[in-house]
Amino acid sequence: MGGCGARRVVYEMNGSPLPVRHGYPVRIIVPGLFGEKNVKWVTRVELTDHHVKGFYARQGWGPNFVIPTEARFDQPSDGQTIHMHMGATVLQKGIAFAGARGISRVEVSFDDALTWHEARIDYSGAPMAWVLWTFDWHLTQPGRYTLVVRATDGTGTLQPPEYRSFAPEGATGYHRIAVQVEV
Repeated sequence: MGGCGARRVVYEMNGSPLPVRHGYPVRIIVPGLFGEKNVKWVTRVELTDHHVKGFYARQGWGPNFVIPTEARFDQPSDGQTIHMHMGATVLQKGIAFAGARGISRVEVSFDDALTWHEARIDYSGAPMAWVLWTFDWHLTQPGRYTLVVRATDGTGTLQPPEYRSFAPEGATGYHRIAVQVEV
C-alpha cells in the first residue's frame, strides 16, 4: 500500500475512550487511504487463508485506494468577473492535499497550463493536513483567463493532469476556473 503510514489500532482519542461515532471500542487507522480502506468499526477479527474483498471492493472500487494528490482554487471563484485597474494584484488562494505524503509544492497558471508560477505555502501543519496556499497575481491586461492549479506531493510526484472521476480510485486532474478581468 504505497504512500501509507503505519497502521494503528486506536482505542483512545485525545486521552479519552474512543467515541462510538469514531469507532468505539477500537478503530484501525491507515493514514493516506480512503475511508473505504480505512475501516472505522472493528466488530470481529477473522483469520483467513485467502484475500477477502470488503464491501467497496465488491462494488468495483479499488484496488488502489491511496488518496490522489489534489489542489483547488477557493479564490477567485469560477466565472467571476474581476474589476481592477491594470497593475493591481489579485489574491489567488486555495488548498492542496496528498494524504500521508504531504505537499511539497503548489503551482498556478493563468494561461491554461502553458506556464507555471510557484505559489506560497502559507500553512502545512502536518503531512495529513490540508495545505493552504496563496499566489499574488499581477494583472497586466483585461481579458478572459483560464486559471489552473497543480500540486506536488512530499515524495516529489506531480499531481496527475488527466481528469478521472471519483470511482473507482479517487478523482484526479487539475482544477481549472475561468475568470474575466475588466478595467
